[in-house]
Amino acid sequence: AKAGEVVPALKAYHALAERYFHREIALEGGWTTLVGPWVAGQIRELVANGPPNAYVEWDLLALNALNQARQEGSPEALRRVVARYPASRHAMEAQFLLGEFYMERRAWPQAIQEWRRFRRFFPRAPRGADACAALARALAREGLAEEAEQALEILEQQYPRELLSEGNL
Repeated sequence: AKAGEVVPALKAYHALAERYFHREIALEGGWTTLVGPWVAGQIRELVANGPPNAYVEWDLLALNALNQARQEGSPEALRRVVARYPASRHAMEAQFLLGEFYMERRAWPQAIQEWRRFRRFFPRAPRGADACAALARALAREGLAEEAEQALEILEQQYPRELLSEGNL
């Protein structure tokens, strides 16, 4: 992609992701995926193959959006960051903050939903252990003991080092 093509293409992907993030789309070969992860892949490819400063500019846009969302303090603002910058580390942070937002308000069903989204969209995230532990706590507080137990088992299996070093439980 040429320098003049990257920004308009990014804006088009952002608009697509923001509007249809959780909808399924069909891919070649009969595969389906959610729009959000597909757009994230397209953005990664576009930025990687774009001009040298494309990633830096795009990352700065995502960081500014995250900072603005933090100032607003609303879940809608955080969701906009996730939708507009799905391939960004700042989208990952916004999704994490969504889980924390609902945990602080003791809105367990919403917290559970946001932690599950975090785990689905950012499965290898550096804060994966924290998200998994928070999911287990929210499930337990919502009275879903069996599901909370499953989340703890996943935490033990996937994040044994983090469990020992950080005391997530």
